[in-house]
Amino acid sequence: QKVRMLGGLVTDKVEDCSHLVAIDGKRTIELMKALALGKNVVLPSWVNSSYAQKQFADTFDFFLRDDEAEKMHCCNFKLSVLRARKGKVFEDCEFYITPSVEPSPEEVKSVIELAGGLVHPHPPSPAKMIECIEWDKPYILIATECDMPILKYLTDAGCTVYNTEFVFESVMRQEVEPSAVFTVSPSACQPAPLRLPPMGQSTAAPVSGPGSASSTPSRRTSTGYSATPPPGPVPLTPTQGGGGQAEFASPLTPRIKAN
Repeated sequence: QKVRMLGGLVTDKVEDCSHLVAIDGKRTIELMKALALGKNVVLPSWVNSSYAQKQFADTFDFFLRDDEAEKMHCCNFKLSVLRARKGKVFEDCEFYITPSVEPSPEEVKSVIELAGGLVHPHPPSPAKMIECIEWDKPYILIATECDMPILKYLTDAGCTVYNTEFVFESVMRQEVEPSAVFTVSPSACQPAPLRLPPMGQSTAAPVSGPGSASSTPSRRTSTGYSATPPPGPVPLTPTQGGGGQAEFASPLTPRIKAN
């Protein structure tokens, strides 16, 4: 209501706002979209101060600060916004996302695309990966452990696979760091070997045992980085939907999204 009285309008899309009003630095899809687009991310006190002044206040003194969240994600929100305004963090990067990623392939895709990346609907062919390596064009594979068999032909060739934390932390920091912390083991969720019963016993259905971990070759992605896989992906912080949030937008005045 206060923003409307100052001439602002309400919008439901982060893409259409100029300001994201957030009470804290909890990592949500909305916050990551705002950072990827270089939006002003401000505290609620900015709205109150603007209302008291009867005009929209400068955002410098009201920019979002959350020491705990910034320490957790190794970022500075103001610095991340300034970096995003200079260039897209995933510019010239191509991606493939497997079906089982969380929060959902569609949400991960939207964050990547707003950050300048190109997401392909199908896995890359070996020829495509060779082309990207030869031309030093980043092609980044995002998957979960249970989707790894889909990419076995690529991991067997030495390609590195990352989890969604790689995407989200890159956007939060506005820098790409293909750390081993974000990799998915190529031996994850391998099909179990076929075991036949000893001769002389009944030929019942074969017994499936746990998959044997294959040796992991030295891997290299199209970005030129190598990494050693950790035991598994880093747990993902639950995201918030847009149902309980409000945004404000106007063609000529600041556009605000309230968290």
